[in-house]
Amino acid sequence: VSIVRGALTLAGKIGDPVNPPAEGGKASGAIRAEQIRLAGDAAQLSKLDCVLAGTVTDTIFEGERMVYEVACAAIGDEVIRVFDHDPAAHTQFDIGESVFLGWNARDMLVFQ
Repeated sequence: VSIVRGALTLAGKIGDPVNPPAEGGKASGAIRAEQIRLAGDAAQLSKLDCVLAGTVTDTIFEGERMVYEVACAAIGDEVIRVFDHDPAAHTQFDIGESVFLGWNARDMLVFQ
């Protein structure tokens, strides 16, 4: 199953088999924030099913993790929240910085 937003198609799996989204109807997607990967270069996410460009709009340090809010133009500047549970091992990004988000189709649930 997939969600179409303009020219973009986002693959996922049905979140509620009892009430699946109708083909061509409205649908919403949900991805657990810890399943989303963040990188400064799209090539670092090339093994993932979906990769979107975005801009960091907020960063929050929560002790053991960083939380990033990223606006993605491809989905109407909707903001996606990403948890980085190992910030010491990863590049840290600043507000206004261009980044890429990625996830696998199996991690996005599609609801009616």
